Amino acid sequence: MKTYHPIRSDSRYSVRKEFCGHEKPRYVLRFCGDFIDSFTSLPSATLRAACHRAIMNGAPVYTNKEA
Repeated sequence: MKTYHPIRSDSRYSVRKEFCGHEKPRYVLRFCGDFIDSFTSLPSATLRAACHRAIMNGAPVYTNKEA
């Protein structure tokens, strides 16, 4: 199957369709070969790669706090 590199300037990210415990193959996002997550669509995997890269570059992460 074809391997995609969702971030052109950073070839450490790769997306490829794989069987990973689901009924059908899914798009699996990897960073330096390490599994990050799996998705039903390529755009979803691409967006997650961009978010992962932003966090790795120091972007703040906001989470909800319970009142």
